[in-house]
Amino acid sequence: MNEAMALIPAGVGVLLLIPGVFGGRAEESRRAIRAALSRPGRQVLESALGGVSAALAKKIRLDEYAREKTASELSAAGFAMTPERYVAEAVTKAALASVCTLPLAFVSPSLLLLSAAVFPIFYLKERGRAGKLSVAARREIEEELPRFVDTLKRGFSHSHDVEAVLEEYRSVAGKALAAELAITLADLRSGRVETALSRLEIRVGSERLGEVCRGLISTAQGDDASFYWEQLSGSLKERSRQERRARAQVLPRKLNRLSMTVMFCFLLLYLVVIFYETVQSLAVLFG
Repeated sequence: MNEAMALIPAGVGVLLLIPGVFGGRAEESRRAIRAALSRPGRQVLESALGGVSAALAKKIRLDEYAREKTASELSAAGFAMTPERYVAEAVTKAALASVCTLPLAFVSPSLLLLSAAVFPIFYLKERGRAGKLSVAARREIEEELPRFVDTLKRGFSHSHDVEAVLEEYRSVAGKALAAELAITLADLRSGRVETALSRLEIRVGSERLGEVCRGLISTAQGDDASFYWEQLSGSLKERSRQERRARAQVLPRKLNRLSMTVMFCFLLLYLVVIFYETVQSLAVLFG
């Protein structure tokens, strides 16, 4: 009975740990877990975690570099919270996952090691979530830049109205770039062009987007940047081709490693079966 009762919170702990360990499908895992919980229970849990995180955030002190880096990642990932609150939420969720695995000690004391391992694993995964999302958003934006620059090149051939061209492209842009353009257009309407585009470059943290921003600033100042856009378009397309070629070369190596892993697993399975049958035969012969 005690073991059965211990498995309930332990199961919750494992469910909380799954999204942290399997980072590639983390968001899908979180949505599935939320859907499995009842709405009232989920609201109570989220409210409690939010209260603890808010209180803990007031106690957390980050150095200037860590704070700026985390703030940049949160902005790129679209998280509307302070770096301290983000770190506090990571600590709170990791602590909850660790506590939920503590009842496994009733099953076996050695399983306490699991609780000790859950906290750092879950914390590091939660702490790095914004960074991974910001990298994914930056990669998505960079993949779209050749099309974006081609559109800018055509638009600026008959007009130097940066705001109008960006507004027109935003309606057909990808999700990540559209979100950044919406912020940039709001900045354009309330401030200087140079400031708005510099903020865009800093938020995304992409060298390639920085080249685009410099071209936009030059165009907004009235310069004839048609040659610049022509050169940049060709450069971005060439980089994109090189990256696709590199990814295509990496894929076969990954498949070969996976094939070797599968083959090793099958070989190990056969060896275990052969060893077991051999031991059983020897027991019959000499028993």
